[in-house]
Amino acid sequence: MKHIVLTLLALTLFSVNLHAQTEKDPPVIAKMEALGTVYLTRKDLPDQKGQVRKNVIVGVDFRPTAMSDPKAVAEVVRELSTLPDLETVLLLGQPITDDVANAIPATSKLVSLRFFNTKVTDKGIAKLARFTRLQVFSYTGTGLTDEGMKSIAKLTSLNTVTITDAPITDQGVRGLVTLTNLRTLTIENSAASEESVEYLRSTIGIRGIRGFG
Repeated sequence: MKHIVLTLLALTLFSVNLHAQTEKDPPVIAKMEALGTVYLTRKDLPDQKGQVRKNVIVGVDFRPTAMSDPKAVAEVVRELSTLPDLETVLLLGQPITDDVANAIPATSKLVSLRFFNTKVTDKGIAKLARFTRLQVFSYTGTGLTDEGMKSIAKLTSLNTVTITDAPITDQGVRGLVTLTNLRTLTIENSAASEESVEYLRSTIGIRGIRGFG
C-alpha cells in the first residue's frame, strides 16, 4: 500500500493571514527576504495588561532561493528566537539542511513545524527532541527513514503527523504507537502498508481509516 491517510478528528489549525512586512518587523524578516521569499502569519494578541498588540507575527513560511548558502540560512533561522510569539514555522527548499533544522529555536509557543522538499535527514530530525510542545509535524522529502521516525515517536505532544515521499516502512509507522495524543496521521508515497495503520488503531485507538492503493 503506497498511500495511507488516517484521520480521527478534523482539527481547527491556525488561521493563516498573509501580510507583507511592516516597518516595525524585527530585523530577522528583512534578512530572510534577502535570502529568499517570506510569508508571515499575523494575529492580534493581548499583552499582560489586556491591551491588544496588533499584527503580531505568529507564523513564518521561509523559502530561501536555491543558491542560498545553507550556513547563512541557518544563521537567519536562529534569529527566529527574536519572535517570542512564534507558533508555526514552515521551511521549504534545498538550502534547508540538518544544520538549519538544528538552528530553529524552541520558542515557548512553537507548536507547528513543517519541512517541504528540504535536505533535512534523520540526523536533523533527531535534534527535534527539544520541541516538547510540538503538536503538528509535517515532512515532505526522501531524507526521512525509519531511523528518523524513531525520533518523531519521541515527540509525544504531537497530535498531527504528515509524511510524504519518504522511504519509511511499516516498522517506522508502528513506532508511532508512543504518540498517544495522535489524532491525524497521513502517510503518502511510502513503503508502509495499511497493516501498520491497523496496528496503531488497535493500540492507541485511532479510527476512521481510509486506505488508497
